Amino acid sequence: MISGSGKLSFDFKQLINPGIIFSIIAVIIYLTKYQMPQIIGETSDLIGSITTPLAMMIIGSSLAEIPIKEVLNDIRIYPYTIIKQILMPILFWWVLKFIIQDPVILGVLVILIAMPVGSIAIMFCNQFEGNTTLASKSIFITTLASVFTIPILVYLLFI
Repeated sequence: MISGSGKLSFDFKQLINPGIIFSIIAVIIYLTKYQMPQIIGETSDLIGSITTPLAMMIIGSSLAEIPIKEVLNDIRIYPYTIIKQILMPILFWWVLKFIIQDPVILGVLVILIAMPVGSIAIMFCNQFEGNTTLASKSIFITTLASVFTIPILVYLLFI
């Protein structure tokens, strides 16, 4: 879907990739409580610690090529941002308040729904030759909007 080819086929061979294999290994290690050698554990911690800065660098490099005026003038992103960060959290709050009695759990779920677009969107666009410009703009606008929308939602729904 990201590449825009129109094909919606699924191939089980795509499930066998390094990410899935290592995820399964990680679950097995966790369930068996196996202690990894120190060198492997420290290396894994270093790699895990660098993933967020690397994602931010990729997003930043994509945004650096786009004039800020072009980012702010792309009106396609604003309706999505309003739906994603205001309407959906309110809708989920309204539905979940009848199911979840604990206000802390309800608050965490609603705030998670109101979070900005994840950086994984641009990773997928890079991998599948999608619209990285639009993904970068979406991440930027929703992150900027979340500075205002999340506190407002917390105030309106939970105080």
